[in-house]
Amino acid sequence: MGGRVSEQKILTEQGKIVSIEAGFAYVQVQVTSGCNGCASSSSCGTSALAGYFKGGSRGLIKVKNSIQGRVGDMVTLKLDQSQLIKQAFMAYGIPLLGLFVFALLFLGVGGELGLTESMQELASIMGGFIGVILGWGITRKIYDPVLPEMVEVQRLT
Repeated sequence: MGGRVSEQKILTEQGKIVSIEAGFAYVQVQVTSGCNGCASSSSCGTSALAGYFKGGSRGLIKVKNSIQGRVGDMVTLKLDQSQLIKQAFMAYGIPLLGLFVFALLFLGVGGELGLTESMQELASIMGGFIGVILGWGITRKIYDPVLPEMVEVQRLT
């Protein structure tokens, strides 16, 4: 009775299939500039999606070609907004956590070994670097990001 059901926010974006390879389509999204001028852009899911679906050559989104789209087709992509948060944590949070943990660990080990203060700082910097690399490597090894889903195709033939 007193529990509130949370509403799942689904983000959608339009794009054009630019290539197809091994069952996947690469979609160039059509980001509108209207999000930048909106007063609600900092808290809006659509604005977050626009940041994820950037234009340009880096803006190609790999999606499973589940609805048999063809090169040149306009498609609609959807993604659960919570996936963006999880992906951001895995991409940035884990390496950042590795940076802090290993920097502090190497600083502590340097102190226990009786290193000078400058050598302890250098050890801390090296530890942070190693932590970032390990965090990034662990993320790439264990995390399989959820791709946006192609839900609608509009043939332009």
